[in-house]
Amino acid sequence: MGIERGRCLVDFELEELIKSGRVKGSSFGVQPNSLDVKLGDEGFALSTDEVGIFQPQEGKTVAEIVAGLPTSRVDRLSLSQGAELKVGHTYLFPLDASVNLLDGERVKSSTKSTFGRLFVNARMMADYNPCFDEVHHVYSGGRDASLWLLVQPLVFNLVAYPGVAINQTRFFTGEDYAYSMSEIRELSEREALLLDAKGSRARHIISDGVQIHLDLQGPCVGLRAIQNHTPISLISHNGNYNVEKYFERIETKAGTVMVRPSQHYLFATKESLSIPADVSCELSAHSHKGVQGPLHFAGFIDSGFKGDLVFEIRPEITQKELYDGMPLGDLLFFRNNAPKQLYGGASNYQAQRGPKPAKYFGWK
Repeated sequence: MGIERGRCLVDFELEELIKSGRVKGSSFGVQPNSLDVKLGDEGFALSTDEVGIFQPQEGKTVAEIVAGLPTSRVDRLSLSQGAELKVGHTYLFPLDASVNLLDGERVKSSTKSTFGRLFVNARMMADYNPCFDEVHHVYSGGRDASLWLLVQPLVFNLVAYPGVAINQTRFFTGEDYAYSMSEIRELSEREALLLDAKGSRARHIISDGVQIHLDLQGPCVGLRAIQNHTPISLISHNGNYNVEKYFERIETKAGTVMVRPSQHYLFATKESLSIPADVSCELSAHSHKGVQGPLHFAGFIDSGFKGDLVFEIRPEITQKELYDGMPLGDLLFFRNNAPKQLYGGASNYQAQRGPKPAKYFGWK
């Protein structure tokens, strides 16, 4: 017998998981290819100087690991009136969600695009699973696994509230749900995945995935994050914050930009993406092709997305000159059924152009 070819589950399949009780929680944001999972009413501030970076463990619930930490190094937080999350500190939140996986199923977590653009390092954990950002049936063994989120603001102080969704979960079933290189080539011949500035089919370079490149043409080619003492409320309305107080605009006429290590930048792709209904994709987290360091804090792209892709870059070595058109990374593709609702409509980042910051900032 053949092994079932895997896929990423979509909205109507995710709704069935909720109805069946295998995904539990009081409310979810159902996206085309993922579920937004939300913060609960409380959390913990951890002293990582003493206990190190919090690490999930096989066979233990996350609550059991928290209970084993020195009480003097764990402070309980209430989110009911808002809790400030400060740069340089580590926070742990139980999410309003648990999952019960069958054999051959797994869950992956991605930071939502808004929080990637705020440079939030968010890593999901689950009971019994020793992995960050993944849940495997082999560890859970048919048990309900509660989900948790480790949060580290890297640039901006934030104010968190119950019901805020910082990360999204993607459910995969079967094997080989990712497209192989030959399948990506066939897909790229069938679909114009990348478009140029005129909306015509752009060159498709297939390596580990579909290669994408840096755009340093235009009046504002990038944004460099600058610290601000005023925290960003995560329940504020779109455009509430003045972008100029949190970011420095980067302009160039030479088509080159110098970036510095440990600084945080937003840049955009030279190509615009056009993602078909029956696939979703993800930007590789690291690449040897350009910048040495993380290429994003949130790199998942839903079916139906159209627009430029924004990189959240933090160089890790000595200052480096970036140039227009340089390769930065690869798009990896996953197969899925066509969702009921494609990405778009009132979505914050559909048809975005250039290095657009998070929805909290006014941007033109």
